[in-house]
Formats: sequence, structure tokens, C-alpha cells
Amino acid sequence: MTTFLEVAFSGDPNEVHVAGPLMWTSRMFPLLEPYTEEHRKFFANVLDNEGHDEEPPPVEDGLFVLLKDFVYVWQNEVNGVAYRLTIPAGFITDDASIPWLFQNPLMRMYKDGPIRVASLGHDLLYQIKDDLPKSGAFEGFNAVTKTFSIDRYAFTKADDDKFFAKVMKAYNVRLSTLTYYGVHLFGFPAYWRNDPTRGYTMALCHTRREAREGWNR
Repeated sequence: MTTFLEVAFSGDPNEVHVAGPLMWTSRMFPLLEPYTEEHRKFFANVLDNEGHDEEPPPVEDGLFVLLKDFVYVWQNEVNGVAYRLTIPAGFITDDASIPWLFQNPLMRMYKDGPIRVASLGHDLLYQIKDDLPKSGAFEGFNAVTKTFSIDRYAFTKADDDKFFAKVMKAYNVRLSTLTYYGVHLFGFPAYWRNDPTRGYTMALCHTRREAREGWNR
């Protein structure tokens, strides 16, 4: 059972104070734009400057790029530990983790909104799979030091789908039950596909936030 938390940052961006039982993300909606050649060149330059050899994927119709880091914070009710998942700026999504037949109609109409809050994290979890601990994108909160540090837990597909369902529920997304079961029962091809952008996403996770968030700064 998971409770999403509202947290407040103070001073060091890694320091948080749990403030209540509400879902907290870094903003209400992800900042997504259609992926263009200008985006590709910018993030290629970011990775090159940060010492990574990976290249952004080629531009194709239906791809969207995240322009600012998107952060989730929640608490596991079993062990009481708060966790944080960061989707790095530059992450590219095509909604492939959700079978088209079961995509929420709102997802096809809008590229932001509550359904995007849920689908973005689900897309990343499906994309990097067992590499999540290596990415550093998933962190646990230390109640003593009031800081996050990398957590080595490797999500399973069931964990990914439960995360998706919990975020949809937290934001009162319509048709969320249908969307969840569509993903849970029929999302195996998307989960097991060899996503060519995995290496690119992993490299993004290991770049400095100020570098990857420099688009149009």
C-alpha cells in the first residue's frame, strides 16, 4: 500500500520535510513538447559536454520530450520509508508502455494533465527496467539525515504497473481502472522490448540537472 506525500524543500534541494498525505510532484503537469531536431541537437550537446557517448534518438512523429526534471515523492505504508523517482529533463516518450487500445482517451487528447503525471514515470520504469538501480533515478529518504540517497531496489513489471495505478488514483484520473488493467495484462510486449533509447536515458540520469534543464533558459 502506498501513500503519496506532499513534501516541502528547504535549503539544500536534497532536503525534504514530509508535510502531509497528499501526492507531491515537482509541478502539477510535466513540461512536454513535440520532439524536434532542435531538441535533439541540444541534448546531444549536453551529453557530449558531460562526457557521455550516447546520442539522442532520431526525430520521429509521435515523440515528446520532457524539458524540466519531473519528480515524484511517495511513502511505503509497510516500512514507512519515503521514496523519490526523478524523470530527467530530455527524457523522450511515445506512450509505448501503454497499449494503444487501453490508452485513456484523455491521453490522446492532451499532452499534459493528470494522466501525463502517471504515464511519464511508467514509461521510464518500463524503458530502463533492471537498470533502475544503476540510473540513480530512484532514491530512499533517510529520516535521520533528512536527505535522499540512491536506493538499489529493482522494480518488477508489477511494481511499475502499481506505481502507475497509484499515481492515477492520487490524481483522480477517469477510467484509471481500465487503463491499469490494460497495462497490467497486455503491457508485456512493451515491457520486454529492447528500447533503443535506454542508454540515452541512463546517460541523462547521470548528467547535472542544471545542464539538462538548460533548454530555452
